[in-house]
Amino acid sequence: MSQSDDPPDHERVHREEIYAKKELALLQYRLQNLPGESRARIQGRVTQELVQDTMSVDTPHGRVSVVLLGSSGGRAMTMLTRQPATIAWINGFEANSVFWDVGANIGVYTLYAALRRDIRVAAFEPAAVNYFLLSANCEANKFDDRVQCLLVGLG
Repeated sequence: MSQSDDPPDHERVHREEIYAKKELALLQYRLQNLPGESRARIQGRVTQELVQDTMSVDTPHGRVSVVLLGSSGGRAMTMLTRQPATIAWINGFEANSVFWDVGANIGVYTLYAALRRDIRVAAFEPAAVNYFLLSANCEANKFDDRVQCLLVGLG
């Protein structure tokens, strides 16, 4: 097949997405049909590997890693464009500032602010699943020296 006969890249990606979804459905089916102990061991290992396999996003302050679960990948991909005024505001922080990320969700702006090593972040998130991702994202980026994640709602 010559290069001119190659399908456009989006068609190839679409085919790969369909294949991946079918493979995932097959894996889920097989896990559900395993005896309890085997399912727990294998599903736990698969989940751990998926959580550790982060997606990287390049920013003006460096690369940030994001744990992929639910819609977190989409949130990460739009980190710099979804709320440009928030990014500009964080960029304007003075050295040694403390950023209170209230309602931090999965930590997109927490991660962005923490890339600046001269800023400390207190990230508040009351929803358990979002807090899990917030904490996992901070851990994946080794931000424990400048980010404190708090499972609490304010207000």
